Amino acid sequence: MASRDSESNPDSPQAIDVASVSSENESEVEQGRGRKKPRKVKEWENVSSKVKCNLGQSYISYKTKKLVSARVIGNPCRDGCFRKVTEEGVNNIFSEFWALGSYDTQNAYIKKMNSNGDQAAVDDLIRQKKEHQQLAQQAQDFMKKIGEDNDPETRAICVDLQQTLPTPKITASVAYYKRKMWTYNLCIHNLKTNTSIMYLWDETQAKRGSCEVASCIKHWIDEESNIADFSQLVVVSDNCAGQNKNINLVLFYLRELHSRRLMSIDHVYLVPGHSYMACDHAFGNIERHLRHVPNLYTPEDYAYHIEQSV
Repeated sequence: MASRDSESNPDSPQAIDVASVSSENESEVEQGRGRKKPRKVKEWENVSSKVKCNLGQSYISYKTKKLVSARVIGNPCRDGCFRKVTEEGVNNIFSEFWALGSYDTQNAYIKKMNSNGDQAAVDDLIRQKKEHQQLAQQAQDFMKKIGEDNDPETRAICVDLQQTLPTPKITASVAYYKRKMWTYNLCIHNLKTNTSIMYLWDETQAKRGSCEVASCIKHWIDEESNIADFSQLVVVSDNCAGQNKNINLVLFYLRELHSRRLMSIDHVYLVPGHSYMACDHAFGNIERHLRHVPNLYTPEDYAYHIEQSV
């Protein structure tokens, strides 16, 4: 403002203009607003859209710029919920829920309604959760039990692939936007001897599917058979369909059985969400060690540091 007035009237000194600006803003300073323009948060587009969304009203999406319709009561469900609650009760719940206007308060409202609902349904959910946890604990107990088994004819392993390793791994910021080669690391952990063997390769050599997993297990069986013969094998893994739970792995097991080298192969799949194994412990040690290594240029560098950390 001062520069604009000085250009229109070059004879007027700039100090006068600054003084006039200060006098005009004295009232604002006294009111505690300062000289900055006050923030009108409630008028922001994203805030306004969020408020209307929480109230169930129609609004224009801040991201897509499309109109989102207001919330309405849907059609009655097949279970007869409307008959149990009555239409008036449904309308009251709908109005009370959206009148809260707060995401956290609405969640608390739903929790309160569930606690006053059908106790049999609540008990059934609790029962399903306990069964799920018991099944997950059985798998962990099984791995511990078979690891303590001294049967010389049985071998037990768990198999898992580590998170892909970017190659090269360097600290230069420009490398973040460059395409990198991926290095794969598969761990086969012997549950009886508590030792791990890592199979390392990169994407120029092979993929990371079921064929590669079967090849690594076959190599482990060959090496273990050279030490001592055994007739039973137990494999533990997660439920990844592309690597562990498919026809390719089954056909590999059939080949081993038909060759008469093994008489029994059991593959145990852990409960989804509870698939922690000794392999994950080894991977944690590797990742903890690699955090202190700033630069890795080749898969051979990864192999060296993995050997140091396991």
